Amino acid sequence: MLDLIVAGQTSVTLELTRPLAFTRPLGSTGVARTVRFHADDPHALVAALRPPALA
Repeated sequence: MLDLIVAGQTSVTLELTRPLAFTRPLGSTGVARTVRFHADDPHALVAALRPPALA
């Protein structure tokens, strides 16, 4: 899991479809399947990330 916390807040939890490799601030690496972070407008962000509905 990758937590990107801003002022102690997490407003979006993103479940990934496959593992994502990342580098931590001090240089070590990790693999995430879930990313949690703050967004100023979480509802708009989720709407933009969500695939369009099938007709």
